[in-house]
Amino acid sequence: MVDYVTDAEYLKSRDLGMVIAKGMAVMYESNPKNPVDFLAKWLLNYSQVERAQDDRTEALAVVELQVKQHAEARVQLNTQEAERKKEEEQVDEVKARFVEQIAEAQDLQDHLQGLTDHLQQFTNASAVYIGKLVAPKKPIKDGDDDQAHVDDTSEKIILFSHADKEHEFLVDKVLNKGSGLTFDVFEDKLDEEGKLIEKEDLDHVLVKEVVREPRIHFYKVPRLGSYMAIRLQ
Repeated sequence: MVDYVTDAEYLKSRDLGMVIAKGMAVMYESNPKNPVDFLAKWLLNYSQVERAQDDRTEALAVVELQVKQHAEARVQLNTQEAERKKEEEQVDEVKARFVEQIAEAQDLQDHLQGLTDHLQQFTNASAVYIGKLVAPKKPIKDGDDDQAHVDDTSEKIILFSHADKEHEFLVDKVLNKGSGLTFDVFEDKLDEEGKLIEKEDLDHVLVKEVVREPRIHFYKVPRLGSYMAIRLQ
């Protein structure tokens, strides 16, 4: 159904009247032979010009919006980059401070717990613990000297002395030789002539998936993950 009321109101609108009046003025000045045809063409051209202007205005608004959004995105990226650099600087500062403490330490044993926490923080390892290759202890009797508890006749064991907070249960735990592959890091590699092979990297053992390695020793329920043992000297 055609809305004649709306059409009538549009035809009587002030804007349309001004356009027609402008067209009539141009027609009067031009004095064409066919006034009706002239006015119709003028109105059509006027409509096209106005529509093009509206399109340009709309396109300009879109461009301005895109420029604004781009500027806001750039500000956000710059802020994120500044925060990232700040975090990196803080991390570098913590690392440098720890290295300085180690360099100035009179006894590195005093910093083993700090090393444990430091490694876990900056390697994202789920667990970090430190053990020492020592001789097992044996019972002593009254009158024995201060070395009587040392069992030099038995194979050495690994005594865990430091661990991250979630794995403190490992402290004072013992790993016997043959119970795991960690002892491999203490074995020197010799060439065919029996000479020690010099290595550029630290002696280490790496297991990509522990549940597939039969020599891995578990103190609790086995879990998926990797394992690395590094020899500290």
